Amino acid sequence: MTEISNLMLVVRTSFGANKADPQLVPTGIQVFQDSDGKKHSFEMAHYDYLGDTHIRFVFDSAETMANATPEQFDKFGLTPQEAVEVAISNIYRDYGQPNIFELESKVFQIQGESPDFDSSYFLDKALWKRASALFNDALVVAVPSRNLLLFSPVKDKKALKFLSENV
Repeated sequence: MTEISNLMLVVRTSFGANKADPQLVPTGIQVFQDSDGKKHSFEMAHYDYLGDTHIRFVFDSAETMANATPEQFDKFGLTPQEAVEVAISNIYRDYGQPNIFELESKVFQIQGESPDFDSSYFLDKALWKRASALFNDALVVAVPSRNLLLFSPVKDKKALKFLSENV
């Protein structure tokens, strides 16, 4: 089902990337070759984001997560940034508030009701404002895998060392 009500996003790794700013940049047209040797071109609503991450917009259903396309954004009248806000809102509606768990001394994990979307909370600016205020400090955030989102206060050198050695 490709309705705006089930538009969500996932954060994935872009191996070898090191993008310096958080602007959404379309990954562009992709080409694949089928088993008959025929080449097919397509464009998905995938965007390079920050560091070694990219965002994939998807339509969530009980059976699958289908990739969204830029044309579907046009149909909904959304810019990619507006789609981020809709997707985060939909994730909260369907999967609730994420929990924050301390793993190691001052290393925390954010975990929601669906591991598929744990990394998605990376794009929730309100969550990071609340977490930063909780510690009265800036935060270092890591997305080591699709179902793992970690952070620690920037002033905690032991926690930062743990993150740098284990992420």
